Amino acid sequence: MPQDTENKNLCKYTQYSQTFLVTPTKGMAYIHGTATKMTVCIENSQHPLRIDSGANCSIVAQKYLENHFPNWEKQLLPIKAKTLKSASGKMISIG
Repeated sequence: MPQDTENKNLCKYTQYSQTFLVTPTKGMAYIHGTATKMTVCIENSQHPLRIDSGANCSIVAQKYLENHFPNWEKQLLPIKAKTLKSASGKMISIG
């Protein structure tokens, strides 16, 4: 989602980031790890999201956008093609 630098102070409250344990599914062979979850401000509303502080871009599921921001497609910014990979397979960049 594009950032609006004109309205920096619309969200007054910022929650401290917190670390929680990611528990594996029973029978799966992967290790426990930690993930950072913090409240982010999008379109003047607060949303708890997991943040990868070491990543060079932010990734939000299309289903999440559809559920929380009905007009999200009108706000996409053009980007250069990126190859995105995850443990569950290839991801498609939409903007």
